[in-house]
Amino acid sequence: SNNNNTGEKFVVGNNQTNIDNNNELFVVEENGNATFAGNVSLTAGSLSITADGSNATSLSESDTGNFLIDTVGNIILDADVGNIALKDGGSEFGRFSNDSQSLIIQNVTADKDIIFKGKDGSSNVTALTLDMSNAGSATFSDDIDLAGSINMTGSSKVIKLNNGGFIDFDGTNLQFNSQ
Repeated sequence: SNNNNTGEKFVVGNNQTNIDNNNELFVVEENGNATFAGNVSLTAGSLSITADGSNATSLSESDTGNFLIDTVGNIILDADVGNIALKDGGSEFGRFSNDSQSLIIQNVTADKDIIFKGKDGSSNVTALTLDMSNAGSATFSDDIDLAGSINMTGSSKVIKLNNGGFIDFDGTNLQFNSQ
């Protein structure tokens, strides 16, 4: 142990006979704080983190490479720059962002969609696809139920029907076509 007027501490260093702040590799202080000068590796088991001795959060890795965060409370991601990146193999494919307290969900890969999937009974369904190669065109797999109005703001105010017909409103006239 080494006493430097800040309390007792256990130190492992490069030079056991002259340990100073420049070559301390591992330090455990009297208050329980630990400092590592390099990476920390666990080769078995999991890491348990707790602030009060109870309600621990554990971090573990499976033999298949899955990473598990298990906690009794909420899992909170807090990025002070306002972006949380989603990556696969080092390449970013999605992002959650804060834009003046508005939540942005973004696919950062050009012309790739945002897809909402779920279960209908025991069947997998694609409920909604936002087609980013078509400026976000939305494809719903079933009905769209609205409590309000449909406001068409683009220059083309055409509603296409699945039988090939359409409803066209040019601002003055309403036209039904059953093609």
